[in-house]
Amino acid sequence: MRGCTGPVSRPFMEDSPKMAIDTRAMSIELAVEYHRAGKLPQAEQIYRGILARDRDHLDANYLLGLIELDRGCASTAAILIAKARDLAPNNPLYHYNLGRALQGEGRMTEAEKAYRKAIHHRHDYIEARYSLGLLLQDMGRADDAVVEYKKLLRIKPGLASVYNNLGNALSAARRYDEALRNLRKSVELAPDYSEGWGNLGNLLQIMGRLDEARGAFEKSLKINPNSAENHYNFGNLLQTRCEYDAAEAHFKEAVRLKPDFAGAYNNLGNIYKLLGRLKESVAAFDSAIRIEPNSADPHNNKGNALVAGGEITSAIESYRKAVELQPGYVDAWSNLVYALNYPAGMDDARIFAEHREWSQRFEWPVEVETIPPAQPAEGRKLRIGYVSGDFRRHSVAFFFEPLLEAHDRSRVEIYCYANIRFADEVTQRIQSQCDGWRPITQLDDNQAAQLIRKDRIDVLVDLSGHTDGNRLLIFARRPAPVQVTWLGYPNTTGLNNMDYRLIDAVTDPPGDADELASERLYRMPNGFLCYRGYEKAPFVLPPPSLRRGHLTFGSFNNLTKVTREVVETWAEVLHAFPDSRLIIKTNQLEDADTRERYHLWFEELGIPRERIDLRARTQGIAEHLNVYGEVDIGLDTFPYNGTTTTCEALWMGVPVIAMEGDNHRSRVSQSILVHAGMGELVVKDKAALIARIRELAADPDALRARRIAMRKRLTASALCDLNGFARAMEEAFTRFHEARLDEQGDSGGEE
Repeated sequence: MRGCTGPVSRPFMEDSPKMAIDTRAMSIELAVEYHRAGKLPQAEQIYRGILARDRDHLDANYLLGLIELDRGCASTAAILIAKARDLAPNNPLYHYNLGRALQGEGRMTEAEKAYRKAIHHRHDYIEARYSLGLLLQDMGRADDAVVEYKKLLRIKPGLASVYNNLGNALSAARRYDEALRNLRKSVELAPDYSEGWGNLGNLLQIMGRLDEARGAFEKSLKINPNSAENHYNFGNLLQTRCEYDAAEAHFKEAVRLKPDFAGAYNNLGNIYKLLGRLKESVAAFDSAIRIEPNSADPHNNKGNALVAGGEITSAIESYRKAVELQPGYVDAWSNLVYALNYPAGMDDARIFAEHREWSQRFEWPVEVETIPPAQPAEGRKLRIGYVSGDFRRHSVAFFFEPLLEAHDRSRVEIYCYANIRFADEVTQRIQSQCDGWRPITQLDDNQAAQLIRKDRIDVLVDLSGHTDGNRLLIFARRPAPVQVTWLGYPNTTGLNNMDYRLIDAVTDPPGDADELASERLYRMPNGFLCYRGYEKAPFVLPPPSLRRGHLTFGSFNNLTKVTREVVETWAEVLHAFPDSRLIIKTNQLEDADTRERYHLWFEELGIPRERIDLRARTQGIAEHLNVYGEVDIGLDTFPYNGTTTTCEALWMGVPVIAMEGDNHRSRVSQSILVHAGMGELVVKDKAALIARIRELAADPDALRARRIAMRKRLTASALCDLNGFARAMEEAFTRFHEARLDEQGDSGGEE
């Protein structure tokens, strides 16, 4: 948001050259009068008549150029004004308006030269300096814009709009404290400056000062309640605070006030996705795309909504369109490679190649500053840094938090680098367990890498891969001598600078897996996961089939994993057990259209909708776990298995049957079951899946006994051996660090 849009389009009234009194002069004077009166067609007719007689008429070229500039014909305006500039090269006005025309054409470098030429001829040319600052901001040269705005304020202090734009440029350069001072100065000078308050709110939100940001946005809206931008900004804050219904109302008001507001439609689509209203989400993104078809953001976000609804093929098309429009769009590229993990039959070699292309585009251009490993010293602990966007109520935290608590603090120091938008009670617990807590959301990749170097981290661990909130480009900068990826992503990162990936011999048997990873695979001895069940979980209930007289299957996985191929397999299971039912429970089923689509899929396969129970979210963990009491046997998804859902089903006594896959993402449940001591629940194919269900269902008493004993069995297994897992992780990190020391010594590096 900017404080002003630049000077008005009639600056010729200020510096128009004197004209001789002759017939042509009388014509130009009449044209000027028409021009000043806003009678542009009459003025244009005279200008063109003069130029038909005299192509080199200075004023006619210049003033007709201004008319063309006003009507949006920047290329024609540039030709006419350039002619005037050539005829009078020392007139700053001509250089300035030529800059405006060139900027309108998108010829940014030439526009910059024109503005600077205008300033050269007139040092105190306020409009030219102001426009130059805006141009530099548009070119992404925030630091250069800062220089120009500061020069302008030295010439004419007290301009609220310039302090506003200076604050915006400083914010873009991530010089937040300085930006804050200037934006506050802007609204001190002009207390009714609505846009200034809005920009102050934006900055305070970036800085995480959400209550202060709210106050700034409320002032902005009070001053100008009919500003679409003000409603848009307030909606963004409310979304950050998870006040989704209120955010929706403000985004709707923004598009009511400004029907062509693509950004508001885009963010409204994001709100609908968060609320589970996926059809409305896609429609909002489509509106944004119709308004700005060449904007990459709504294509990327539409892909996210389609993924959430299980429409993977369409989502991949949207992501590809986003990166076609903006090849440097790193998040869209990560979303694309992540989405490739979902479809059945996707070739692993192709997926690996796409990950490597991501690395080629985004890692290879990065300058790397290699950090030598710290030499062992008496009393020195190994410093482990964990980087994640999921230090909050998230499935990653379910597995990370127990490890954090079990780490031996006599051996290691733990630093957490949190790329989170908002904190919750899980965040607070994790923060309390760290030796160093480092919020990095506001830091760019270079700044975050420098912070990690300053902390002298020995082993830096990525917990996100290509999922939302990842900071893989920090790892591309090699801020730690050893870099590892673990837990949050079921595939290679593709990074050359990621040294190791932690897996196990079940998820990634030696062989092909090693060839399809950019990292060295390190196989954890007792599984790559460790699970701690919810301590306040409800009691395990007997199988519901004992009272209902029929089997009930269940899957509580992310709906993205429930592809058409998965539905077809589950339909076969339901046909094999004609009286059975299936419960599918996931947040995305909040959306009525999504529920209807899945019902239709099953109906096409001969399964009536009364046998399919589609459920949305429940409030609270205990309420969620209670639903497992209605399930006899859990069905896993493929090729992308469940992880948290598999573990929590077992914790609630529900046996989960998993089909053996041929890559990591399709063998995670197998790993969980094997390391939980329940390898008998892993089957080879669909026929074996149905046969195993028959075995379990044939003996209801045995199924009941299995269910009641399962939590105790799980607790005693390697899957829940928190201390053993923590020691294995520490041993792995120590080995990696020692190997790096050996490599450093062999290469002759300095100690």
